Amino acid sequence: VLQNFKDVLKVKDIWLIAIYYGLNMISLLAVVTLLPITLEERGVENAGGMVGIMMGATVVFNILGGMLSDRVGKRKPFLLICAVVFGLCVLGFANFTGTALIVVLIIAGAAMGTIAPVLMSVPVEMERIGTALVGSAIGFIFMLGNTGGFVGPVVAGRLMDMSDSSMPGFIFIAAALILSAVFIIPMKETGRKRGPGEAPVAHGH
Repeated sequence: VLQNFKDVLKVKDIWLIAIYYGLNMISLLAVVTLLPITLEERGVENAGGMVGIMMGATVVFNILGGMLSDRVGKRKPFLLICAVVFGLCVLGFANFTGTALIVVLIIAGAAMGTIAPVLMSVPVEMERIGTALVGSAIGFIFMLGNTGGFVGPVVAGRLMDMSDSSMPGFIFIAAALILSAVFIIPMKETGRKRGPGEAPVAHGH
């Protein structure tokens, strides 16, 4: 088991995808935790239902996003674009109400829902991971992700408390998402439509 973990840590792209996921979880847990509170403070009715709209879109795009990525044969564009889109939507959470708020919640949910299935596909498609090490790899990714999920609400909440405004917290959340996209850029494409010279899928060791 220890050797498997050591082998996983030697793969640079696992570190990139794990940091990406950690930054995403900073944002996701902060949004889910703090958005209902901030909406209520702004006088938005049925704040919990509003967050439910976002989560409903997430459920739908857990399926549609993964299917679209399979159809296109690419992973990186979906991970990169969805993180940036989600980040931009977060900035709208602090300012929008009514129909505009509902629209950005749906778009954010679609982006967030697409990230999960695509991200979980990447490790098993990596040349040095494959099915032999995918459990250890995803465990490491989840470890960093859960760490980010713990830190995110604490930091974002503190920023909101210190400034007596939700905007600094949402800026922090959006910045984490947009920063996460940077870590996808150097990662090798693992989808079936790879560029020339990119490694084929490994199905085991």
